[in-house]
Amino acid sequence: MRRIWVQARPSRRRGLGCRRALSGQSVLGGGAAPADGARREGPRLRPEPARSWGPDRRAGGRAGEAAPSLPRAGPLAADRRLRLHRGAAPVAGSGDRAGKPVAKARGRRGRDRLQRNLKSVKALVFDFDGLILETEHPDFQSWSEAYQEHGLELTLDVWGDVIGRPASYFDPIADIESRLGRRIDADDVRARRKARHLELIAALELLPGVLAVHAEARRLGLGLAVASSSSHSWVDGHLARLGLEFDCVRCRDDVEHAKPLPDLYLAAVQCLGVQPAQAVALEDSANGILAAKAAGLRCIAVPTPMTAGLDLSLADLRIESLDALPLAEMLRRVGGV
Repeated sequence: MRRIWVQARPSRRRGLGCRRALSGQSVLGGGAAPADGARREGPRLRPEPARSWGPDRRAGGRAGEAAPSLPRAGPLAADRRLRLHRGAAPVAGSGDRAGKPVAKARGRRGRDRLQRNLKSVKALVFDFDGLILETEHPDFQSWSEAYQEHGLELTLDVWGDVIGRPASYFDPIADIESRLGRRIDADDVRARRKARHLELIAALELLPGVLAVHAEARRLGLGLAVASSSSHSWVDGHLARLGLEFDCVRCRDDVEHAKPLPDLYLAAVQCLGVQPAQAVALEDSANGILAAKAAGLRCIAVPTPMTAGLDLSLADLRIESLDALPLAEMLRRVGGV
């Protein structure tokens, strides 16, 4: 069999894997080139090792030499809807896809991401007295002044157990008469106490953070309710004056038992169409927290100066005011995000 030898011309193109042109390579068969006039054989090209395109590479590792490619949007556990041409979507309260903390989801897209990542919270239920309006101090102050007119003192130890309960729980007139050992002009005392109470109430404004939490909850699509041991005439009138709208308002008129029993919170979540475990209560009093927890809600304690000294340890989270943390962070801390 005849052997044919060819002389390869040097290549001017030096691309990936092209080091030097071949010289004197056998096309058919094998063996060395003839000695006469033959050029020296150059080094043979080494085959490039196969690169791994398996899990090592997808996780950012490499087998052998790193493959030249764009980085993926995130690890395998990342949102599979992400693609290489999209940036990773930061979620409030967690790290971004590179592991760096995200301070806060911003704007409409941030709210949409937060809404998608709300694990289980579908509603917020507000207390009214002491949470939306600080009506508890005017109530205490006006009755305290009535006690002083009769030479008596109304202490916070006594009043602290009253906060959050219906008005029928404690009768100050009966307490004054019992301590004095005689009857008093109850109608006159009540009339003057009520006028003083309304005078103090008229100067009140919404407590810090109420509007912001209410507005953010609306943007996130959460249901909003009020659960109050006060009457509808009291709560509805103030809400209308303040311009605050809620999906449901449940007061002592609507249930058999007010706080600390769970009836009010159970009625509120039933009205909203959610399960108790899908709602978070905002409360300022020990009796309100007890009612919320007994109903199966998570609870955030937001004490006032009147209730700060009470035992609020049953709450899942305690903050100084509603503007102390963004709503998303509150929900994250009680397991809602």
